[in-house]
Amino acid sequence: MTMTALTTPTTASKNVALNINRVWDEIFPEYGTPRKQQFDWDESQRMWLYDRFVNCSGHLQYNGLRFCGKIAFRERVSEYHHCTYINDVTLYAFDGTMPVMVECHKFERTFHNAELIRSISEDMLRRHIRSTLKTMGITAKPEEIDREVQRLIDGCYKSFLDDDYNTGMLQLVADLKD
Repeated sequence: MTMTALTTPTTASKNVALNINRVWDEIFPEYGTPRKQQFDWDESQRMWLYDRFVNCSGHLQYNGLRFCGKIAFRERVSEYHHCTYINDVTLYAFDGTMPVMVECHKFERTFHNAELIRSISEDMLRRHIRSTLKTMGITAKPEEIDREVQRLIDGCYKSFLDDDYNTGMLQLVADLKD
């Protein structure tokens, strides 16, 4: 094999290069070109971000979505000057592929606090499990409920970048976005 055979790009490698360039252009479009993807993974918050917009007062607002295969949480967040506020957290369960709102916790002028949001999310889920069990006439030990709450919440906070993340659940992002 000659050296030119090693350095001459094949048609297949040219196609791969063209395809990867298209991917880069979709991820990072030129200034003035609209993005095709409407949501992004934010590793620091462990949630999908979507519906970002600047409100009439000039402040950024966005929605965030955390989920596992059984539940989902949507956060509505606002930025005012250099401060970030949480507007509300909504818990959803699923009826087939349809998200069903279970509970919404609204905040009033509350700084965004990750520990507070996780705690509120756990409380909302715990109340939902307890009330659902009660309507079903089932009694469960508080420790069992707490274990299930922790398992589901941990699933919602799982990193998309983990190798064992179930990428089949990505359709949920699009379903819950609407």
